[in-house]
Amino acid sequence: MSSDKSSIIEKAQKLAAKGQIDKAIEEWQKLIAETPNDGNIYNTIGDLHLKANHTKEAIAAYLKAADAFRGAGFELKSIAVFKKIVKVDPTRMDVYEKLADVHAERGLVANAAEDYLKVAKHYAKEGDMQSS
Repeated sequence: MSSDKSSIIEKAQKLAAKGQIDKAIEEWQKLIAETPNDGNIYNTIGDLHLKANHTKEAIAAYLKAADAFRGAGFELKSIAVFKKIVKVDPTRMDVYEKLADVHAERGLVANAAEDYLKVAKHYAKEGDMQSS
């Protein structure tokens, strides 16, 4: 598998360099079957989708990456990915909540409070006091 994985990654990188983003994504997706909880693979797929202006698909891949990183105990990586998502789509209150949760788990109270407050202000502005 190791040499096979390496050859798939190499092929995917070459395709991406040639601008064949969709084909590169297909190559990366082959690796998901072998390592379905690898946040790095999902993160790379997200980056490629973003490069191809597939925002919805990029965010979906980033969410999987963040969840995989968080599940594996890599909270800092999950924070970075969550921040990437809200940079792409600042309206994703669900992601701000997840970001706040991870900040709270890590004891970063000020960051967590800032994110929770952002969510609360959004819902208050929308008149939706029941959400979250």
